[in-house]
Amino acid sequence: MKALVRIHSMDSATPTTEARLEFYQIGMLLDELGSDCPNQTAQLARVEIFEQGHLTRSFNTCIDARLKSMIARFY
Repeated sequence: MKALVRIHSMDSATPTTEARLEFYQIGMLLDELGSDCPNQTAQLARVEIFEQGHLTRSFNTCIDARLKSMIARFY
């Protein structure tokens, strides 16, 4: 079963990216994004993870090339 991942820019309620990922991919994403922002001037984003229609995780991270490439690779 896949979970829905939504990424919102901090200045918008509309998701900038939305993908359905397998649970192992979400684990990889969380491991990678759990670290501090490497670039302190990067724009912040809100990552929300929905499992079976329920919000189960939500956190802030940087919108950078690393995040965009990970979502593109998984999606």
